[in-house]
Amino acid sequence: MRPYPWLFKEDEVCAKEVYAAGGERIVPVPEGFAPKGKVVISTKDALDLVAYLLSLDHAYPIEVRKGTVDRATPWTADELR
Repeated sequence: MRPYPWLFKEDEVCAKEVYAAGGERIVPVPEGFAPKGKVVISTKDALDLVAYLLSLDHAYPIEVRKGTVDRATPWTADELR
């Protein structure tokens, strides 16, 4: 949480519905790292950043051309001889 303090805030423990109404979410933090008596809340900016980063995943299938070897397919014993 420390490197990006503007994306998170600490707040008193409250009902989840209160945070959801404000466009925020409770971040699960391990006990050893959580502030005592408080919860860590992600702001709407943090959620927007995550949505943007997830949208950058542009994985496309590899087109295998005729006469080439598909490296994703394992070699058979006959092909190795």
